[in-house]
This record gives sequence, C-alpha cells and structure tokens, in this order.
Amino acid sequence: MSDSLKVAAEEVRKRALDLVQSIVQDEKMTELKKLVAGLNTLEDLSGQPKTGLAALFNLTPEVAALTIAPDEFYGLEPLIAAKEYLKKIGKTGTKSAQFGDIVTAIKAGGGDPGNEDKLRVSLARSTYEVVKIGEDRYGLVEFFEHVERKRGAKKKRGDNSSDSDSPETESSQDTEVENGTTTAGEV
Repeated sequence: MSDSLKVAAEEVRKRALDLVQSIVQDEKMTELKKLVAGLNTLEDLSGQPKTGLAALFNLTPEVAALTIAPDEFYGLEPLIAAKEYLKKIGKTGTKSAQFGDIVTAIKAGGGDPGNEDKLRVSLARSTYEVVKIGEDRYGLVEFFEHVERKRGAKKKRGDNSSDSDSPETESSQDTEVENGTTTAGEV
C-alpha cells in the first residue's frame, strides 16, 4: 500500500474513533447499555442466549462481513436456512456463529426460523454437518479441518450377521473427546 493511502486510512480511522467516542459519551448510549444489561439478566434467567450491543446494531463479525439478500432464506426449512447461513459466513473466514445471530440472519433473509428451541435441537443433532461449540455457538464441520465426522456403514435389510470385526456392525454412536477433537460415527 502506498504511503498516501496509509495516511488517508489513518485519517479516516481517527475520524471514526472520534465519532465512536462521542456516541459512547451520549446519554442514549448509557441508557442503551443499562437496558442491554437488564435484558442479558432476563435472558440468562430464562435460559436464552444473551443479546450483545453488536448484535443490536447488526455489527457482529458474521453479519458485518456479508450481505444477506432479503429473500435469501425465504421458503427454506429453518435447519436448511441455518446451514446455508453457516456456509456463507464460513466462506468469509468466520467459522461459527452464535445461535442468536443465526436466527437474526434467517429473519433478515426473509426466512422463518420457526420454533427456536426446535431449531437449536436440530442444529445440535446434525452431528455430521454441524459442530456445536460451547453453549450456543454453531459452525459447519467442513470449516473445522481437525474435526472428523464419518457415518457408520449402513446394514443391509435382513442382514443379521454379528461379525464384530466388520466395520458395518460397529457401533455408530457419536463420541466427543475433551481435548477439542471430535470424532462422530466411530467408537
């Protein structure tokens, strides 16, 4: 980058920081912070994900990095819309999103997230495609190279063999490893 561009970028950054400082000192911002603190307490008590200031201003990294068309998720099932959003943010380099951001994005894209508890459970149960990170954060397996998810081989109908050395008869139960790597479909 040329020196003149660096100087221009620094000047714009300084002006932006000055504007942020004046906004932060405004009494409306102080009132908003108090409201959000109260909201977070209520959300915590009711088991809901906390709403941050960035989410209220639509400034979360996931949302700020991309544009969602107003009809992008229209007519899609909630789980499919959520996976589409996670794929979209994954391509920007952001590997995961808070559940609240996923719901907000679905709505912004004209979709209906439906029953949020049902969507949360559906995401958590989509273990071959979705990773659950912490309490309420989700991402797609394809963006986590160190996470290996495999489906167990399906048995053929009427096959009652019990050859325990065969991969077809091994348990396909999901397992999690505490050290951060997860292998699903293998025990």
